[in-house]
Amino acid sequence: MDEILMSLIAQDENILVRRNELIGKLDEKVPANLRRDYAAIRTALELNVGEIFAAGNYDRDSARFKALKVLSSSGLSEQRIDFVIKTFSRVLGWDKYSDDLDKEFRQLIARVKKLEDEVSALNTKLKELESKTAENFSATETVPSRKKNSKPKDAEPPENFVVYIPAPSKPKNFDFLDKYNALLKMAGREKVFARSKFIKSYVAKAFDCKNFETRMTEPTTPPIFKTLNSIFSGAYWAILLTGNQYAVLPNVDSYVYTENRHKAQAMGEVFNSNFNGGTKKITSAKLPAAFECEGDVWTLKAKGELVLS
Repeated sequence: MDEILMSLIAQDENILVRRNELIGKLDEKVPANLRRDYAAIRTALELNVGEIFAAGNYDRDSARFKALKVLSSSGLSEQRIDFVIKTFSRVLGWDKYSDDLDKEFRQLIARVKKLEDEVSALNTKLKELESKTAENFSATETVPSRKKNSKPKDAEPPENFVVYIPAPSKPKNFDFLDKYNALLKMAGREKVFARSKFIKSYVAKAFDCKNFETRMTEPTTPPIFKTLNSIFSGAYWAILLTGNQYAVLPNVDSYVYTENRHKAQAMGEVFNSNFNGGTKKITSAKLPAAFECEGDVWTLKAKGELVLS
């Protein structure tokens, strides 16, 4: 398997970012006795893992980590995931894949899952408090009663008097944007820990375009966005503003921006950008997209804006 991949990459070092072409050549070249191993490699390529490795030469640990996350949500067993990451590492001539690093990554995944559960519990508690506050407000903020002789007649409110209720406070400023853009510039362990802190501070939910496979062949099909249980693997991060209104940004680890993300995964419909084909990177977000969430269904209200390079 290694020799076949090495041969194709030696002929064209950019073939890793041309997923369909690479899969087509491997389909032709891989013999029957390697088909079981190839099945895992093919699945990884379909999930854009090849592009992650192609873009990760200057931060190899981060690339392995991204690949590990993507493959962990694919249904592949841990043994197959380990095989895929080690194969790409060997083929690209990277440093020997470290079992200690693999263990550390899995521990980080467990920690992020724990943080997601804590955030979910806090959100539930917050909704309970908001509900109680609304009940108390309704019970106390009523039109003043008009008791006889309690005030001079000319001091009584007119018949069309309406109690003044202050307008709700404005949604918080997008203070998370600077921190998000800073995350895009980080790498390695620094980014992993900063990302966990960002999720704990801001990210309420995550979702994906659930019909992306249909949109790969029928790109005019309207995207359907559905909530994911794992913030860790969601393509879109949702930051609560007020009620059911959210500011939405791409998952900070999905900064490789491809034709697949732009069209099939609907990022081109969620964000304005300077994308003109090929493989780009998200270098900053100028504005988050605005979404409304009802249950686990997400509706786009206004597009955001990304800067790619």
